[in-house]
Amino acid sequence: MADLWVDPVANPSCFARPRPQDFDPDPAKRRRRVPPPPAVRADPHSIPNMLAALTGRGLKARITRLGDPAHARGHIQVDMPVKSRARFVLIGEASDGVTEWRAVWDGNDSKAGLKRRRQSEATDAYRLMLTAMREGRPQSQSTCLPFFPKSRKLEKGKERTLRTDEMRENSLPPRPGARQG
Repeated sequence: MADLWVDPVANPSCFARPRPQDFDPDPAKRRRRVPPPPAVRADPHSIPNMLAALTGRGLKARITRLGDPAHARGHIQVDMPVKSRARFVLIGEASDGVTEWRAVWDGNDSKAGLKRRRQSEATDAYRLMLTAMREGRPQSQSTCLPFFPKSRKLEKGKERTLRTDEMRENSLPPRPGARQG
């Protein structure tokens, strides 16, 4: 990216290297997104997984800058629920197959800016952001929830999902000390 732009990261809508599919005459193939490599998808701290972890916790986050290749480094902007402009930028860089993150205040160092930073650091959103940075995106739900409601075939190919009482029969045994209901 440094040969195209002054920084190792740039706005993805402005700069991106051409891909082989960009030269395909079929517009559907040109617009098709290329999935990240399997190692990136498996890393709970990779850029797409970190964005999913942040938005999954209810935070307002978006990717602002990406590197070349896009999964190697990137910036994610996280807006804090404080009046006026209060946000952090998470800077992620992959090294040895693991993406490491650091949070940087995206505001000025004036008296008002530092006040907004202190207010932001006192919110639950800030704690959720730090938790997401530490834990990353949880693994797929199939490993967390082993029993999904199964569908049953009805006449004429219609399906219905199991009712709550039918799901209880297929669920895990209750935890010790949990209320039975």
